[in-house]
Amino acid sequence: MMSALIKYMRGLDRFGQLLRAINVVALINLLLALVAFVKDVVSAAYLGTSAAADAFSLAFFIPDMVGNNLSSAALGVACVPFFASWLDSENGQSIRTSIMAITWRVVVASVIICSLLYLLENSLLGTLGAGLPDSSLTLSYKLYAIITPIVLLLPIAMVVSAYLQVKQIFVPIAIAPVLYHIIGLLVISSLMFLRPPIVEGTKWMSIAVLLGVVIQTLFLGIVVIRRVQRNRSSIPSVTSGYTINVKKTNLKAFYRIFWPYLAILISTQFVLSAERWFASRMEIGTVAGLNYAYRLAQFPNWVFVAAVTMVVLPALARSWNENNLLEMKAMLHRGLQVTLWISVPASIILCFARDPIIHVLFGHGSFDKHSESITSAILAGYSLAIVGQAVSAVYLRLYLTIGRMHIPVISYGATAILNVSLDAWMTSLWGAAGIGIGAAISAAVNAIVLNMWAYYYMRLPRALREECR
Repeated sequence: MMSALIKYMRGLDRFGQLLRAINVVALINLLLALVAFVKDVVSAAYLGTSAAADAFSLAFFIPDMVGNNLSSAALGVACVPFFASWLDSENGQSIRTSIMAITWRVVVASVIICSLLYLLENSLLGTLGAGLPDSSLTLSYKLYAIITPIVLLLPIAMVVSAYLQVKQIFVPIAIAPVLYHIIGLLVISSLMFLRPPIVEGTKWMSIAVLLGVVIQTLFLGIVVIRRVQRNRSSIPSVTSGYTINVKKTNLKAFYRIFWPYLAILISTQFVLSAERWFASRMEIGTVAGLNYAYRLAQFPNWVFVAAVTMVVLPALARSWNENNLLEMKAMLHRGLQVTLWISVPASIILCFARDPIIHVLFGHGSFDKHSESITSAILAGYSLAIVGQAVSAVYLRLYLTIGRMHIPVISYGATAILNVSLDAWMTSLWGAAGIGIGAAISAAVNAIVLNMWAYYYMRLPRALREECR
């Protein structure tokens, strides 16, 4: 009885910490979203939905997909439960040597992946941009060569971010992408003022992408270095840390999370790639319009849901490692409540007020009425996908924590196939609007499946739950 009371009181304290952390991260994410949207508005005014905008969107999509949405996202999430288990069971030396073991592998893998992206650039860009004019593809090749090195840096930044999350240092993680977007905003604003040819401007925009990632990675690295320097005596050297990890660190636990989560990310990026493939076969400007609609629809997820998932994952992992199921359920339910409070109103507003929102945000310069029409048609369905995507993101953190990753892998994979199939059918009926509708239906199905199994798991007898561990 006393043990249960202690756990309950500890849960209340952590719950308060959870809400405070979510609020702080959400505020910084709001700043991030505002800076990113101002950048998008200025970019839309400069590029519109021109052929050059399509070329830049295509060149940015592949390195961003591989470096940010796949490898770095999988590393950032998979490392949190892994580092959290070391933090609970070992000393600070162990978690730092764990980071060294993973970082060495990340560097080697990133070099290989980056080299492959350069070798396969003709096939990748040629396939995704099959419907674009030759001039747009030629420009995409040049921009792609500038942007691709971000694949080397982003995964390292995410490993560092995971360490900071486990240490409950959330502010630098949230600030880092703000710096990235500020660099982009400064460059695009300068282009608006100087008005160089659009083709030349896209090259400077590509340089800004690379420079922003460099600054973001350096910033996170400096934060970690300053933190670990407070206890120099326990910091392993590069060589000794790597050796200790190979012998002592159980990386199998990390891989059991990393590979399934990477498979989930691949399924989502497969959908995004398919959407751009369908868009490239429509009228000029559809790829750029798809990009603007996607960013608008993801605004509440990037700002608020990202804050919830960033804070909830280490909290769930800590409760799981302490075998405190009541606290874990409370954290999950509160995370879902906050997510629904935000995502449902946002979905309704973006769906029914999309035309004035698009006009106010993007209706300037080269972004004409036709550009607004393309973006609005896609956003109609995209906005309805917000709730399903947000709920799925929160439930996914539960599966990451308990190690039952086969359920979300199957669910995300099946709904990805459903999404692409719906896109193929609905774009033939309604054009670009079919892309958003397909996303909304598949997101809802995915959220329902993940919710059903999570509800079933939480009602299992304690003995069966222990088998899951």
